[in-house]
Amino acid sequence: MKNNKIAAGLTAVLALMLAAGAAQAKPPFGSKPSQPEGQPTIQKGMFPSLPELPKSTCTVKLGGNMEALTPELRSFYDNSMILYHDQEQLRERVVNIANFLNTSASRLGMLETIDSDLLKAETALKKIQQGAVTAQAIPQAREKAAALEKRVTPALQKVTAAREKMDAIVAKTKPLREKLAAAGRAANTADTAMAAIDSVLLRVPLACRVAAACDNFPGSLTHIDSFSALAAKIDPDIQEYDRVVKLLLEGTTLPSIDFFDPFSTQLEAGDALREELEAILKEIGRLVEQLDRLNAVLDRSFSFSFPYYNPTFTDPGRVSKYTVSVSFRTIMNGTKAIEDKIESVLSDYLWGILKGLGLSGYVNDLKNAAKEAADELLRSVGFDISVDIPDFGALDAFTKAIPDLELAVGRVNFPDISLNRPDLGMPGIRAGVNITGIEAKINELFPAGLSRPFKCNPAPCNFDNFPQR
Repeated sequence: MKNNKIAAGLTAVLALMLAAGAAQAKPPFGSKPSQPEGQPTIQKGMFPSLPELPKSTCTVKLGGNMEALTPELRSFYDNSMILYHDQEQLRERVVNIANFLNTSASRLGMLETIDSDLLKAETALKKIQQGAVTAQAIPQAREKAAALEKRVTPALQKVTAAREKMDAIVAKTKPLREKLAAAGRAANTADTAMAAIDSVLLRVPLACRVAAACDNFPGSLTHIDSFSALAAKIDPDIQEYDRVVKLLLEGTTLPSIDFFDPFSTQLEAGDALREELEAILKEIGRLVEQLDRLNAVLDRSFSFSFPYYNPTFTDPGRVSKYTVSVSFRTIMNGTKAIEDKIESVLSDYLWGILKGLGLSGYVNDLKNAAKEAADELLRSVGFDISVDIPDFGALDAFTKAIPDLELAVGRVNFPDISLNRPDLGMPGIRAGVNITGIEAKINELFPAGLSRPFKCNPAPCNFDNFPQR
């Protein structure tokens, strides 16, 4: 009954973790976690650092003490290592799955990048179109601005149609990208959980052999009986957990994830389209800035000052200056419009003085200043810039491929795992193998660490024929 509950619990946890993996995940993605050959290597940092102790010699021969292991410890020893090696194979598969899912999600994100680029291009072309229309109010820019408007209008229509089509593609593929990304995160979580379990399993062999050696040393901190009792209690769970891992490795629970292949060709075409769009954006972006500066001339005003007699009793010969400003738009309407504007802002007294000084000369000065300002900016405007927009036929291929992609991604079932066990990154492990309990018990039975289990010789022990930490 107990084993049935354990099996159910472990199967549920691992099925959630690995339900949509890749039994045949592609080799380019991921790399296998380091896998020792033969005896496992105890890694650095696995034990807490201890203060320096008196130097002495403590040599414990573990190489030949396998016969000292109780049957419970020997079984615990062997089954822990079997589980470790099986789970490392499973981790290799999960790492490939995680990398493949995460890469696939990122690739789909490129579609949203294309959509953003199309929106930028559409916005820029609208500004160019409006800027070309506005620039036609400048006489010397009128011809080139009209030609630019004529070229940019069909380009804008083409980009708008492509952007609307891309909006529809993104609306359908964004949920697929988010699902793949969530599955990738869940696969990463599963890998982290199994790595945490493996780090504990790696301590079991040395713990078993040190426990067997302890009884041969007077004043040892622990004895074989207590560790044998722990082994007898946990070993069945270890075996059941390994059975579930083997089912995942050898069965058909982990399907292939070749579903992304049908979309790869389209994505390559999308990459080329995105690069072309970004190059175009740089060019038309500069034209937008140039037209903005040119059209800003239309909102400028140009001024002149003229002297007038302004005597006082203390300074009967005083002369002052009066400044008049006229907008560019008024200047572009010709001499009469300029003169009418000047007259409207002057009193009869000043208007009479200005006419006496020579009104036409001041009007011509305004015309020349406005023309010079416009000409200077016109020299920097690239009216002849290419607004050729690439062919968006590749988008049709995306649209056609979406149904197959939706069907395939719909079969991916690698949900996020609730992290109610932050130390392992995995829930429900207590229902099966209490890995944290194993580690806690090892630490309890060997409070000074596995390299200092003996009171008689407090210096670190050099275990013969066994990998060191």
